[in-house]
Amino acid sequence: CIIFDGGIKKAARPNQYFALKEAKERVLNKKSGIIWHSQGSGKSLTMIWLAQWIKEQGNDARIVIVTDRDELDKQIENGFKDTGEQPFRVKSGSQLINTLNSHEHSIICTLIHKFGLGLHDEVNDKIVIGDKKSKLSVEEAMEKVAGALPADFSPKGRIVVFVDECHRTQGGVLHKAMRKIMGDDVMMIGFTGTPLLKTSKLTSIEQFGPFIHTYKFNEAVADHVILDLRYEARNVDQKIDEDDKSRIDRIFDAKTTNMTPRAKEALQRKWATLQNSLLQSLKLK
Repeated sequence: CIIFDGGIKKAARPNQYFALKEAKERVLNKKSGIIWHSQGSGKSLTMIWLAQWIKEQGNDARIVIVTDRDELDKQIENGFKDTGEQPFRVKSGSQLINTLNSHEHSIICTLIHKFGLGLHDEVNDKIVIGDKKSKLSVEEAMEKVAGALPADFSPKGRIVVFVDECHRTQGGVLHKAMRKIMGDDVMMIGFTGTPLLKTSKLTSIEQFGPFIHTYKFNEAVADHVILDLRYEARNVDQKIDEDDKSRIDRIFDAKTTNMTPRAKEALQRKWATLQNSLLQSLKLK
């Protein structure tokens, strides 16, 4: 649990250490699950430590890291590079399939959209998904995915999939396409730091399995890892007395000296809705 991140020596925090300890046992037993760690608690480094350990186990181990945004994909790629790893970031769906179909590259970064093989609408430049606006049902979409795979396709190696921000990629046809391509029994570890609502929590657990380790918001605050989130309610005074009204009228007259009466009247109608805001501004000054 020691790493050099961009030349800086870093040690795991307790939440990272215990998450790794639990995740290693899950990997050995090939049981999927979720690591729920509050935002700012170092999930990226936890991924890197776990990926390094998986590679050390041999047996042609490979890690596929799935995100749903380009900036996250780049961020994870750069994070792994900063620790001396050599991740391969795929650029297209066909490149993803070719990479999975070979033994080259032990750490692969990809967007989940790259799994939409055969679902891309070239005319509208979008993924055709099985929703109300789509002409394809989910079953038909899966048939198109299977039909787009090469005849000799078979993911090589012992693959473990890391899904970043898994609460956003837990459902839908792209998740199903990912499982269709990787195999329904592929091991997946979901990472998230976003509070899960009761309904989405059930869906996440159904897709990825039970929690591997949790590090909640209040725990991170108590450990001084992140700052507390506070809400302060305030009432804004919206009453205008005669003195305030007189000041506002003088400001209006000064700003509209060169305007025609008709233009002044039109602006005054708009001005009336802004008087309260201006009053607050004047009071702050």
